[in-house]
Amino acid sequence: MIDIEKILDEISVLPELKQQVSSKQIMLQTVEGCTDPYFGTGYIYQFSKGGVHVQGDYKDLQNVKKLFEDSNWQEINDLDDSVCEFIDVKETDFTIPMFPELEYTNSVIEELGLYRARLINLQPARCVTRHVDQTPRLHIPLITHEQCKIVYDDEIVHFPADGKVYRIDGQRPHMAYNASLIDRYHIIGCIHE
Repeated sequence: MIDIEKILDEISVLPELKQQVSSKQIMLQTVEGCTDPYFGTGYIYQFSKGGVHVQGDYKDLQNVKKLFEDSNWQEINDLDDSVCEFIDVKETDFTIPMFPELEYTNSVIEELGLYRARLINLQPARCVTRHVDQTPRLHIPLITHEQCKIVYDDEIVHFPADGKVYRIDGQRPHMAYNASLIDRYHIIGCIHE
């Protein structure tokens, strides 16, 4: 059993979580030489042109461009390899503890074999839209409510903050929502299949 109270005590000293599209996040693991606790939240490539900055994974550039092809964001539609600055990292590169002082939390992450572990806050009345991840994920619920759910097709599940670890088959289309009045906090990390 994971000591949730011990983790909550340790993470209380973290910097503010940064707002992404649907949630607030901060990295618990980083890559060699990176001290930015927000690099790796959301997507993991980064490119810019004409004042538009997008972060994600290199292989998704064409998908990102497709998302914006009907928009007025011509800067994104015009991007090509010659004008993009790519940071060549993969999810599996995020293995170094971002905050070494989180001794217990880091030991749990290491014991579970997580990489690219993040603390994610899904705020009340928010949802993470339907998506597919590249790898399975483990969730460690820290603060939650029975109205915080994950939806797979016709299956709706709630993960209680009970000291257990929950596996998500991220390669199946899924979404998450918080229909409660409190913030939901999970540690979410990638695992090898």
